[in-house]
Amino acid sequence: MRILSVIALLFWSFIGLAQATKTKHENFKKNSIRVGPMSFMFQTLDFKYERYINKHSSLQFGFIQVLDPSFIGESYWEGQIYTLEYRYFISVKVAEVKAKKVSDFEKKIAGSPLASSKKRRKIKRTFIAPYIRYQDLFIGGGIHNGVAYPIEQFNTFGGGVVIGRVIELSHWLVIDYYIGINYQSGKEQFINAGGTTDWLNSSAPSRYRAPKAWFGWGPRAGISIGVQF
Repeated sequence: MRILSVIALLFWSFIGLAQATKTKHENFKKNSIRVGPMSFMFQTLDFKYERYINKHSSLQFGFIQVLDPSFIGESYWEGQIYTLEYRYFISVKVAEVKAKKVSDFEKKIAGSPLASSKKRRKIKRTFIAPYIRYQDLFIGGGIHNGVAYPIEQFNTFGGGVVIGRVIELSHWLVIDYYIGINYQSGKEQFINAGGTTDWLNSSAPSRYRAPKAWFGWGPRAGISIGVQF
């Protein structure tokens, strides 16, 4: 709970900084809400809220919630993952995209002389982002060779850095993708009717335990799509 309190405090502190920061561009979108479309394949909800501090940096809060605790066959898992990420945009490219021509019929309906063509901006932002992450998950509880194994609880805290790109497909539609490294450190314990036992003393098969890739160094990658306002 202390870790979550620190993450929440940092997030709202940056939100206050972003609100106090003024921008010269009236059409500058300061907020973005996105979801990870691939997360639904794993029966999870990957939600992200991004708040721009200025045109060169932003703060993003990510939340992953398991939707179906029993989707991994005989095994079981549930819990949440929290991520706080600071993005610095090392490159911002603005391109004018030419839209389709406006027909004479559309001009008459509009009731005003429109230009023969419209233009809209397409913005691509490349960023590098350090982040911190806290995981609070439960996994296991399966039956193997007639033996019922307890549920494993593990809490990890760590972070890493990613590099990626944000693309504004329209005035309101945005997509981003990223790849990087992640490091997590924490503890595991098994919960059963008799209390908790250290994970080193458990003989549970690997499929009823947290993958070792979830500890130490590992990759982090993803894609999300949503709206900005």
